[in-house]
This record gives sequence, structure tokens and C-alpha cells, in this order.
Amino acid sequence: MLDHCYNAAYPSYRVGHGTGGAAESVIAEAKQADGYRYVEIRSGMRTLDVGCGGGAFLNIACNLGADVQGGEPSAHGVESCREQELPVFHGDLKAFAAETDAKFDLITANHVMEHHPDPVAMFAEMKSVLADGGRIWVATPNAACRFSHALRGDWHSADLPIHLQHFSRASLSRCAEEAGLIVESTVTASED
Repeated sequence: MLDHCYNAAYPSYRVGHGTGGAAESVIAEAKQADGYRYVEIRSGMRTLDVGCGGGAFLNIACNLGADVQGGEPSAHGVESCREQELPVFHGDLKAFAAETDAKFDLITANHVMEHHPDPVAMFAEMKSVLADGGRIWVATPNAACRFSHALRGDWHSADLPIHLQHFSRASLSRCAEEAGLIVESTVTASED
């Protein structure tokens, strides 16, 4: 339906997109912090990045010693990951979950949930491949922020038509809970 929006020019498919700096310095900072994107990443940790784009998070987690796996529906993102020799499944999470018996200690979805038509189903799919004691980390724009309220449709994260959903902390938590997950914490951060 929106395939024309997710072409080779889509920024998320670029190597290193969204890391906030040069790969070497981001990896060095992550090693010092023992994690990245607010989560601890340990050596050997089985980590799945849903909607991995060009593989930026996978690359960092791999450099921290994690056993990584990506999932990406876009051929452009898959190609970028494979050029970096990162393991990536070409397809959506539902198809991946149907084909694997693997369970993951950490599942991440960075700015993916807002692109999915059924967030409760997506959380349930994540839960199906989550190891006992594992964690899910999700980042999405906060539609309850003051900029969203002030700018409405002109808010940069409205990003129509490719953002199919908009979430507040409460609504995202409710989706996770409806999928049978326990929400441990929510954080709002501004990168401006």
C-alpha cells in the first residue's frame, strides 16, 4: 500500500542512520555504558531488531558482543544490512515468528510501531519470540508532547501518510498490556 514511500531514498536504510554520530564514537560510548538506546546489551545476548532499517542498531549491538538478528520488510534495508554482513530476515515480524524457534533476550523496535497497522498484534508477535525474562524496548514519537498539540498536522512526527498510528505513553503501554506484556517503565526524551 505505501511501498512507494519506502524506496531506496528512505533515510532509515542508510548505513548508520539514527545513531547520532560516527560509528566508531557511538560504539565506544555504548561500550563504556554497556548499552545503547536505554538498554543494557551484554555479550552473548540474543537480540532481535524489528524493522532494522539499514542495520545501525544491529551493528552497535554486534560490536557490544550481542548475538544479533534483524528483521526488515524492505528490500532496500535488507540489502544495506547484508552489505555489512549483518544477519537479517527479509519480511515482517509475523513471517519471521512463523519460521523460527529462536527466542530473544532483547527485542527492539525503534520508530517502527507507528508504521504498523495493528500495534497490539505486533506486540503479541514480539512476545511470541521473547525468551523467559526477556525485554522488549520500543521507541516511537510521543503524540502527547506539547509540539504535537501546538503544531497538529504540521508536527514533524505526524509524518503522514507513513505514520499509520500515533501514540502517547499511555496508549502505547495499553497496546503492550493488551498483548499480555507487563510494562516496566516508560520514558520521554527529546532529541532536539
